[in-house]
Amino acid sequence: MIITLPISHLINKDNINEIECIDTYQFRNVKDLMEFDEHKKVSKYQSIIFHDNIGIVRHDFIDRFKDKAFEFINHNIDLYSTNLAPACEMSTLITGNGFEWYHADSEILSREKIKELVKEKVKRISPFADRIALENSNRYGKPAYIHICNPKFMTEVINETDAWFCLDIAHAIVSYNTWFSSDYDSIESFIRTYPLHRCEEIHLSTPEKKENSYPQFTDKHLKPDDKIFELLDMVLSKVNGLYGDPYVAIEYYGDFEGIKESYKRLEEM
Repeated sequence: MIITLPISHLINKDNINEIECIDTYQFRNVKDLMEFDEHKKVSKYQSIIFHDNIGIVRHDFIDRFKDKAFEFINHNIDLYSTNLAPACEMSTLITGNGFEWYHADSEILSREKIKELVKEKVKRISPFADRIALENSNRYGKPAYIHICNPKFMTEVINETDAWFCLDIAHAIVSYNTWFSSDYDSIESFIRTYPLHRCEEIHLSTPEKKENSYPQFTDKHLKPDDKIFELLDMVLSKVNGLYGDPYVAIEYYGDFEGIKESYKRLEEM
């Protein structure tokens, strides 16, 4: 695996070298990319990748991507990843009941229409990064998540667009427990249904679980626990050696010491 550090509000030029096992930076906005370039930190690492949460199906995806394209060319982005979401072209991100979800503001698209739009957009942005990856989303019980969170549909999209796959393990846990547990006998069998043969990026965090609540699991980017590392080990056994090692990023933003501890454990795997 390629150990990857997302640049967040907790990471700065004074503490970044305290996490010694990092191979690659993952940027999430152009401002951070430009600031770290000024400190001449970027060139220390093997590569740079970029992840955002625009949602490739959205009607404004290309316009918003254009804002990043110039910096992508300047910095030779190895991998760009974004969500395979939502299931409609217009949506609003809603915060309520302790979690965020997409509200559909336009009609829900058919499976074929989603694939058509994704194919077109992957083709348009492919000159700006060596590889394009699509991330699995949380399957909440909302119309904007129809089709897109089904791992079999995601496999169809990946295979038909020549995109790569970004596996968010917490998203998979949320989706399995909220919507797919009756179709699979375990979270492991559910994850194995994703297009792991095209997996280029893996995100680690623990979802929050609340008893007597719906949804019971929500994506809160908690510190990765034992189960998350067990699932990572299973995924790596299916991925490693197929198309090179995947980037593995820890999406925990609670405290810097917790980030260091998590990366130490990752390094020891």
